[in-house]
Amino acid sequence: MADLSGLTYFVVGVNAQPFKAARVCLLRQADRRYRCGFTLIELLVVISIISILASLLLPSLSGAKEKGRQTYCLNNLKQLQTGWLMYVNDNADALPLNKVSRSAPNIGAESTADSWVIGNAQLQSNPTNIQSGSIFRYVGGLGVYQCPSDRSKIHNSNLPRIRSYSLSSYLGGEGSDNAQDFSELKSTASVFAFLDEHEASINDGAFLIPRSPADTWGEIPADRHRQGANISFTDGHCEFVKWRTPKRFNKYYQPVSDASELRDLRKIQSWLPVVAN
Repeated sequence: MADLSGLTYFVVGVNAQPFKAARVCLLRQADRRYRCGFTLIELLVVISIISILASLLLPSLSGAKEKGRQTYCLNNLKQLQTGWLMYVNDNADALPLNKVSRSAPNIGAESTADSWVIGNAQLQSNPTNIQSGSIFRYVGGLGVYQCPSDRSKIHNSNLPRIRSYSLSSYLGGEGSDNAQDFSELKSTASVFAFLDEHEASINDGAFLIPRSPADTWGEIPADRHRQGANISFTDGHCEFVKWRTPKRFNKYYQPVSDASELRDLRKIQSWLPVVAN
């Protein structure tokens, strides 16, 4: 009979370590002290990576949100401009009135009862100031008058404002160089109508700036949309305008701060109506 003792030893010798390791592993899995998991250092590394990714992504998400609000605001102006044009169509070419109770801009100035809006946006939150305006029935919603990025409050209160937009004082306003009928306007695609006004500047419903070559603002536009504002034009289109400098309101008829801001002022002045004789 052949001696197999050496062969048996060889098999056991080769396979002993794997079987031993498997047994130890099973024992460790059964013992809670040997559960698999992350070390403290590994967890800190993962948390650090998540923090870095969050710091990279949050500005992009914030920018996307503001872009959405700017688009919403642009749509508001489109609706206001459409309502303005519908009024013109229904009133034999006459522009909506844009009369105010002031000879110069001031915080207490108000739009009169026969205008496109009534009252003062900084001081009053009564919805009837908008609902009684001449174009409201064509616009049909209070929310259209408010920029979603404008979180300002009524003066000396915690009440939210209900209007962020103003209409060029040269359209339907009082003055020899103001247009009263749509047919008086030349190049309607380059005549601005509504714009997003600065929250510290807005009062009545008229936006006033002197004509060129003046280098002072009467009132100033908003810059809450990434240093820009939305503007509508009398042909019905709307644009987003990026300002060269931030807009800071100090007083009515404040001078421009520098040459870059003068270019912003000249841009708006170039969009004032030239009234046909």
